[in-house]
Amino acid sequence: MRVAKSEKSGMPIIAVLDTNIWVSAFLNPSGFPARLVKAGRDGHFTVVSSLPLLDELQDVLKRPRIMKIRQYAQATMEEFRGRPDQGYNPDQ
Repeated sequence: MRVAKSEKSGMPIIAVLDTNIWVSAFLNPSGFPARLVKAGRDGHFTVVSSLPLLDELQDVLKRPRIMKIRQYAQATMEEFRGRPDQGYNPDQ
């Protein structure tokens, strides 16, 4: 997996995206949170998470209002949940 590094310090760029960022990205694919998620997917930084955050995200995405708006939310959540201890890399 490629790890993005800061141009200034040369240190890896690692980010934890809060549940509200993921939910906002699911609900509005053209908004800023979705662009942030896409930047992580594109390798501009490494996205990491934890099991408690993934559990919270799964609970929120299972809410009927969310499922009605975004039918694919559960499949996407399962894709993220498969890698809780790694940076998200859709190419793996």
